[in-house]
Amino acid sequence: MDACADQLERLNKTYPELATDGSHEAVQKWRQRRGEIRLQVKEARKGHGVEIVKNLDQLCAELLQTNGLEDVSDILLEKHGIDMPVRELIKTVGKQAYIAAMRKEVRFLRQNGVAVEQIADLWNELERPGPGSGPWTESSVSLLGG
Repeated sequence: MDACADQLERLNKTYPELATDGSHEAVQKWRQRRGEIRLQVKEARKGHGVEIVKNLDQLCAELLQTNGLEDVSDILLEKHGIDMPVRELIKTVGKQAYIAAMRKEVRFLRQNGVAVEQIADLWNELERPGPGSGPWTESSVSLLGG
Protein backbone atom coordinates (compact mmCIF):
# COMPACT_ATOMS: atom_id res chain seq x y z
CA MET A 1 0.00 0.00 0.00
CA ASP A 2 2.88 2.36 0.74
CA ALA A 3 4.26 1.83 -2.75
CA CYS A 4 0.83 2.47 -4.28
CA ALA A 5 0.42 5.66 -2.25
CA ASP A 6 3.91 6.79 -3.28
CA GLN A 7 3.13 6.14 -6.95
CA LEU A 8 -0.23 7.93 -6.73
CA GLU A 9 1.45 10.89 -5.06
CA ARG A 10 4.07 11.00 -7.85
CA LEU A 11 1.32 10.91 -10.47
CA ASN A 12 -0.60 13.66 -8.67
CA LYS A 13 2.52 15.86 -8.73
CA THR A 14 3.59 14.94 -12.27
CA TYR A 15 0.13 15.39 -13.79
CA PRO A 16 -1.66 17.95 -11.61
CA GLU A 17 -4.23 18.56 -14.35
CA LEU A 18 -5.34 14.92 -14.04
CA ALA A 19 -5.23 14.74 -10.23
CA THR A 20 -8.51 14.94 -8.36
CA ASP A 21 -9.48 15.73 -4.80
CA GLY A 22 -10.09 11.99 -4.42
CA SER A 23 -6.60 11.03 -5.56
CA HIS A 24 -5.00 13.53 -3.18
CA GLU A 25 -7.30 12.41 -0.37
CA ALA A 26 -6.47 8.72 -0.94
CA VAL A 27 -2.77 9.38 -0.40
CA GLN A 28 -3.45 11.46 2.69
CA LYS A 29 -5.84 8.89 4.19
CA TRP A 30 -3.37 6.02 3.71
CA ARG A 31 -0.53 8.00 5.28
CA GLN A 32 -2.79 8.83 8.22
CA ARG A 33 -3.91 5.20 8.62
CA ARG A 34 -0.33 3.93 8.43
CA GLY A 35 0.64 6.40 11.15
CA GLU A 36 -2.25 5.21 13.33
CA ILE A 37 -1.14 1.61 12.92
CA ARG A 38 2.43 2.45 13.91
CA LEU A 39 1.17 4.36 16.96
CA GLN A 40 -0.97 1.39 18.01
CA VAL A 41 2.05 -0.90 17.72
CA LYS A 42 4.17 1.45 19.86
CA GLU A 43 1.44 1.60 22.49
CA ALA A 44 1.08 -2.17 22.51
CA ARG A 45 4.82 -2.53 23.05
CA LYS A 46 4.76 -0.08 25.97
CA GLY A 47 1.75 -1.40 27.84
CA HIS A 48 1.22 -5.01 27.00
CA GLY A 49 4.18 -6.17 24.99
CA VAL A 50 4.06 -7.44 21.45
CA GLU A 51 2.43 -10.77 20.80
CA ILE A 52 5.27 -13.21 20.21
CA VAL A 53 4.82 -15.37 17.17
CA LYS A 54 6.75 -18.58 17.77
CA ASN A 55 6.78 -19.82 14.21
CA LEU A 56 7.23 -16.56 12.36
CA ASP A 57 8.69 -18.15 9.25
CA GLN A 58 5.73 -20.55 9.03
CA LEU A 59 3.21 -17.73 9.58
CA CYS A 60 4.87 -15.62 6.88
CA ALA A 61 4.89 -18.52 4.41
CA GLU A 62 1.21 -19.25 5.08
CA LEU A 63 0.22 -15.60 4.65
CA LEU A 64 2.24 -15.40 1.44
CA GLN A 65 0.21 -18.23 -0.10
CA THR A 66 -2.90 -16.05 -0.18
CA ASN A 67 -1.51 -12.50 -0.05
CA GLY A 68 1.03 -10.35 -1.86
CA LEU A 69 4.39 -9.44 -0.29
CA GLU A 70 3.41 -5.93 0.75
CA ASP A 71 0.08 -7.22 2.08
CA VAL A 72 1.87 -9.78 4.27
CA SER A 73 4.03 -7.00 5.73
CA ASP A 74 0.88 -4.97 6.47
CA ILE A 75 -0.88 -7.95 8.07
CA LEU A 76 2.12 -8.69 10.27
CA LEU A 77 2.14 -5.09 11.46
CA GLU A 78 -1.61 -4.75 12.00
CA LYS A 79 -2.38 -8.13 13.54
CA HIS A 80 0.88 -9.07 15.25
CA GLY A 81 2.70 -5.79 15.82
CA ILE A 82 5.65 -6.99 13.76
CA ASP A 83 7.15 -4.36 11.47
CA MET A 84 8.82 -6.49 8.79
CA PRO A 85 10.00 -4.82 5.58
CA VAL A 86 9.55 -6.80 2.37
CA ARG A 87 13.26 -7.66 2.05
CA GLU A 88 13.27 -9.11 5.56
CA LEU A 89 10.07 -11.02 4.74
CA ILE A 90 11.78 -12.53 1.70
CA LYS A 91 14.71 -13.65 3.85
CA THR A 92 12.29 -15.14 6.37
CA VAL A 93 10.28 -17.22 3.88
CA GLY A 94 13.23 -18.18 1.69
CA LYS A 95 13.97 -18.02 -2.01
CA GLN A 96 11.61 -20.83 -3.08
CA ALA A 97 8.57 -19.27 -1.37
CA TYR A 98 9.51 -15.86 -2.79
CA ILE A 99 9.78 -17.19 -6.34
CA ALA A 100 6.50 -19.09 -5.93
CA ALA A 101 4.81 -15.86 -4.83
CA MET A 102 6.29 -14.01 -7.82
CA ARG A 103 5.05 -16.75 -10.19
CA LYS A 104 1.56 -16.50 -8.73
CA GLU A 105 1.59 -12.72 -9.00
CA VAL A 106 2.86 -12.67 -12.57
CA ARG A 107 0.06 -15.08 -13.61
CA PHE A 108 -2.52 -12.85 -11.93
CA LEU A 109 -1.15 -9.67 -13.50
CA ARG A 110 -0.87 -11.23 -16.98
CA GLN A 111 -4.47 -12.50 -16.75
CA ASN A 112 -5.47 -8.92 -16.04
CA GLY A 113 -3.71 -7.54 -19.10
CA VAL A 114 -0.53 -6.19 -17.53
CA ALA A 115 2.42 -6.44 -19.91
CA VAL A 116 5.57 -8.30 -18.88
CA GLU A 117 7.61 -5.09 -19.25
CA GLN A 118 5.19 -3.25 -16.95
CA ILE A 119 5.48 -6.02 -14.35
CA ALA A 120 9.29 -5.75 -14.39
CA ASP A 121 9.05 -1.96 -14.00
CA LEU A 122 6.56 -2.29 -11.14
CA TRP A 123 8.66 -4.84 -9.25
CA ASN A 124 11.79 -2.75 -9.70
CA GLU A 125 9.94 0.32 -8.45
CA LEU A 126 8.76 -1.67 -5.43
CA GLU A 127 12.43 -2.61 -4.93
CA ARG A 128 11.70 -6.31 -5.01
CA PRO A 129 14.93 -8.25 -5.41
CA GLY A 130 15.38 -9.47 -8.95
CA PRO A 131 16.94 -12.74 -10.00
CA GLY A 132 20.63 -12.93 -9.24
CA SER A 133 21.96 -9.51 -8.38
CA GLY A 134 20.25 -7.50 -11.12
CA PRO A 135 16.88 -5.83 -11.50
CA TRP A 136 13.78 -7.47 -12.95
CA THR A 137 13.71 -7.50 -16.75
CA GLU A 138 11.14 -8.51 -19.31
CA SER A 139 13.10 -11.73 -19.78
CA SER A 140 13.33 -12.61 -16.08
CA VAL A 141 9.59 -12.00 -15.58
CA SER A 142 8.87 -14.17 -18.64
CA LEU A 143 10.86 -17.02 -17.08
CA LEU A 144 8.41 -16.99 -14.17
CA GLY A 145 5.51 -17.69 -16.50
CA GLY A 146 4.80 -14.27 -17.92
